[in-house]
Amino acid sequence: MLVCIRNLTQRPVIVRCNSGEALHLAPGIVSAAIPDAEVRDNPKIRKLISRCVIVLQEAEVTAPTGKAKREMPKEKKKAKATRYRK
Repeated sequence: MLVCIRNLTQRPVIVRCNSGEALHLAPGIVSAAIPDAEVRDNPKIRKLISRCVIVLQEAEVTAPTGKAKREMPKEKKKAKATRYRK
């Protein structure tokens, strides 16, 4: 199962995953889909959820359509979350 993490605050948030990777989430941004093993039994993520800083969402799994890349109008592009390894 894949999950996404959404930042609910107006400040940037850094989320440490179980593998040691860190997700840097800008305000209101949703991360890319990550395996649920990255967030399962993680006390820091539970603490952020209990304080309403982040929320976990189930990722939507879609079948590939064969299109190379969909272009979005420039005004609708959002910043993406970045992942760093420790």
